[in-house]
Amino acid sequence: MISKKIHYCWFGNNPLDEKAIQCLASWKKYFPDYEIIQWNENNFDISQVEFMKDAYEAQKWAFVSDVARLIIVYENGGIYFDTDVEVVRSYDDIINEATKAFMGIEGDGLVNTGLGFGAEKGHPFLKKHIEQYKHLKYAEYKSHISDIACPILTTKLLMDSGFVAENRRQMIEEIDIYPTAYFAPMDYQTGKLNRANVTHSVHWYNASWQDEAVRREQEKLRNLSSILGVRLAENLYGIISCVKREGLFRYVVNRAGRFLSRKVR
Repeated sequence: MISKKIHYCWFGNNPLDEKAIQCLASWKKYFPDYEIIQWNENNFDISQVEFMKDAYEAQKWAFVSDVARLIIVYENGGIYFDTDVEVVRSYDDIINEATKAFMGIEGDGLVNTGLGFGAEKGHPFLKKHIEQYKHLKYAEYKSHISDIACPILTTKLLMDSGFVAENRRQMIEEIDIYPTAYFAPMDYQTGKLNRANVTHSVHWYNASWQDEAVRREQEKLRNLSSILGVRLAENLYGIISCVKREGLFRYVVNRAGRFLSRKVR
């Protein structure tokens, strides 16, 4: 059974913002008999995984939390929430004596542990996920760090065990994975809220951990989505990001090479 503990991470030695305080109050309301634990530099060893240590030194708090949350729940059991997750309904129908773990899908079909997830202490998937991070080098990705954001890594690992990127309930490795309506009713690209009868929490994507540059990039994507639609905006934004990262010449050469290799096969 999942321990009656709620964990959250707050690295960077800054005071909790107003949204975080509001969200924590909602946890207390709907989980009155749970212990709520803040994890930070003073009670968590960020040096135990090199990727996490390097992300901390770069002040990328979100990527520190990506790893820390896995270790914390693996070692203690319980539930993890990002600090911009507001609970709006009891989780009694999600968590029972038979529940080994649960996670949620967000709007792009990825499984995001930041929406809120729970697991028994020592859950094997979390151990495997932690090992995944131990093989990553932050320095190799720092110029395009979003390529290894936790939803991408979590989803890839689940796909290895049969998860499909479809917005439906799935059971993978004894993890009950729920559709977007349960934990992610707000589209993070458009900001549109589609709350349903089954909505248990709302991830507001407040992104208090992000620097101003990241927030600007997300705003650009939202603006494109409102004009072009989400799918076209994602494709266009992806091309623009690749050109910025690789340079126009390298981007064209790489894509031409891939196209020709497919033709040859």
